[in-house]
Amino acid sequence: MALSEFVEQVLERSIRLHHPGYFGHQVGPPLPAAALLDALAAFLNNGLAVYEMAPAGAAMEWSLLQWMADKLGLPDTSQGLFTSGGSLGNLTALLAARSAFRSRYPQLPASDARLLVSDQAHYSVLRAAQVMGLAADQVVSLPTGADYRLTAETLQVTIEKEKAAGKLPFVLVANACSTATGSFDPLAALAAVCRQHGLWFHVDAAHGAPFCLSPRLKSRLDGIEFADSVVWDAHKMMMVPSLLTAVLFREGRHAWSSFASEASYLFRERAEREWFNLGHRTLECTKGMMAMKLFGVLSLYGEEVLIEHLEGRVQQAQAFAQQLRSDSEFELALEPQANIVCFRHRPPAGRDWNQHQRDLRRRLIEEGRFFLVQTDLGDRTYLRCCFMNPRSEASDWMALLERLRLLGNLQHPFF
Repeated sequence: MALSEFVEQVLERSIRLHHPGYFGHQVGPPLPAAALLDALAAFLNNGLAVYEMAPAGAAMEWSLLQWMADKLGLPDTSQGLFTSGGSLGNLTALLAARSAFRSRYPQLPASDARLLVSDQAHYSVLRAAQVMGLAADQVVSLPTGADYRLTAETLQVTIEKEKAAGKLPFVLVANACSTATGSFDPLAALAAVCRQHGLWFHVDAAHGAPFCLSPRLKSRLDGIEFADSVVWDAHKMMMVPSLLTAVLFREGRHAWSSFASEASYLFRERAEREWFNLGHRTLECTKGMMAMKLFGVLSLYGEEVLIEHLEGRVQQAQAFAQQLRSDSEFELALEPQANIVCFRHRPPAGRDWNQHQRDLRRRLIEEGRFFLVQTDLGDRTYLRCCFMNPRSEASDWMALLERLRLLGNLQHPFF
């Protein structure tokens, strides 16, 4: 098979994120320059475990991490690392949180520790807990309100309840923003409760962290500067290819506490002295020059292109929500805080609401003109649009609604 034929077959069977009808998952079309830089990194194939193997890559990673920490308002003591996705990022942060907790309470039975999460937490947090060996009863899910945000009052009550039962919460995972609805937890209020009770405050800001770049959007992140650790996925809202996840720690010493190991064929001294050997910090050893694509975008275009993209996608989501509110055939789940909109089409009499949404999405995907997803909020199924594509315009999402309206009002349900 010729290379051209192989490429053609792959393209025919792939989702086109650059298509203006794409309103799907939280990955968007990368800038061409970012994709080319990613290809350059793959061609160079320099591993970042040790500085001597990838001096340019290590310098870019270190510089970019300090830039991100500064943008979030973290102190000068902050350090971090890049890893392959938010799932590994959350695991890395939670391992560091547990390490810090054990050093403070070495005599506490491991089974008495409690990890607190919102009921809107990303499933990777629960997976991380399983990898860490936490039992099911050690992960406490906190209910959110009608806006799918966790409140400080709920957190306070939960901590007091766990302590009264002889258990000790050691970390809270807050959302900025949640995957299903794009809701931002009130970080400043939650941080205050965590400080009061000595909990590690981890913010899963995989999607929303870049909002710190925008003067219009950064207030959604108020309080993130108090976090002990933050996860930031650049491949979601910064127009770079997957994967590129930063894990940032308030105190730099925690950056290597999860995975620092002895390996004489790579490392000569302890992690705190070999800060330039990034393999001390990550689960990965042979990690590519993943930071180059974002470092290159900032070098070529500056922050302005990212700010324009972020604000543009949120404005599209708000305009889409406004259109839904004005249309009696659709129901909006909640006002969007980010670029994510959940909604439902009102089915004809006699049809099940939830099945109607699932059937609509399946039929729409089969047609191939649009791509959107679905999510369950409580016992209700919603359609979900995530505005990731700068090529999508109002005419595209208006056409999407018109197609949903037409399909939704057919005489017979879909099979």
